[in-house]
Amino acid sequence: MSSIAELQKQVREGKELRITGRADSKDEGFINISSYSGVVEYFPEELVITLKAGTTIQEVNSTLASCGQGLAFFTDNLEQTIGAL
Repeated sequence: MSSIAELQKQVREGKELRITGRADSKDEGFINISSYSGVVEYFPEELVITLKAGTTIQEVNSTLASCGQGLAFFTDNLEQTIGAL
């Protein structure tokens, strides 16, 4: 998958969706969400953060740490995406 439009098309067609966050996954049966990543908005004073599904735990931790905040994630793999949790 290289765009949101492709994902929307697969959903409309009722295809089985198998999502991965691994950038090296080339299997056509999977939808790679690693390119759909980043912080959409962050309001540290309100303790609100909006993330895209492909954002890694490492990026979330770094963003929150910049304002002295953090979240407890139950994973040892900081390259795992927020959408995979």
